Amino acid sequence: MTSTTRTSPFRGIPNFRDLGGHTTTDGRKVRLGRIYRSQGFGEATLADRDLLNSYNFRTIFDLRSERERKRTAAAWPHGTDVRRLDFNARNDLRAHMGEFVATIVANPNSHGVEQAMLTTYRSMASTFAPILPIIFDHLLADTHMPAIVHCHAGKDRTGFVCAAILTALGVPASQIMADYENTNDYLEITQMGEDLSRNFNKNFGLGLTIEALRPALEARREYLELALAHVAKEYGGMERYLEDAAGLSPDRRELLKNQLLEAPEA
Repeated sequence: MTSTTRTSPFRGIPNFRDLGGHTTTDGRKVRLGRIYRSQGFGEATLADRDLLNSYNFRTIFDLRSERERKRTAAAWPHGTDVRRLDFNARNDLRAHMGEFVATIVANPNSHGVEQAMLTTYRSMASTFAPILPIIFDHLLADTHMPAIVHCHAGKDRTGFVCAAILTALGVPASQIMADYENTNDYLEITQMGEDLSRNFNKNFGLGLTIEALRPALEARREYLELALAHVAKEYGGMERYLEDAAGLSPDRRELLKNQLLEAPEA
């Protein structure tokens, strides 16, 4: 039994979807078939791998930590000509990093898990400040697309990066939040909960149930709102963050729009 109400073309990668289709404030649309967002590919079936191959991806932005990559095979199709960029973004519970895990170990209940998630999202702006310039450099080159952004679940780290990309393209905040929350319709909550529970219990001896872990299994509006509040506090807002931290000058941002948005109607 799962919570998934939307369909993915992949059996083992339910949280996979095109980031295109959103309408910008000036009435243009984000092009389909250019950028995709996803969970990791460790559960991809052989049929999934064949289908992935048919997308002809040129670039993979892997936001997982080095530890996560060692623990879970990528299962990407062999023989595909794809550029893989590994970013080692460690601000996630699944990366077993310091403060996040320590919060749960000290409070092995839903409240502790929620506090750990809030800590995770507070660090998003600083975590991705050195990463986003590299991502945007590649998105500015047509030869690097189609591209796919993913982490382990395709929810938190991927959610923040996709929010930054959509903001840069001029997609309204309401649509960006909806895209983030739509993740809940694709996730296999039960399976994710079982995996995370088994992982935490094995490594830390905690009897965490799926219900106790639920704050870590859902894309909650308050999480992304907190991340954006910290962007405002530390950088003066997403517009300044994109220019000062992500390296998107007005000229580069216009080039990005020309690259990833449909041409305006005549």
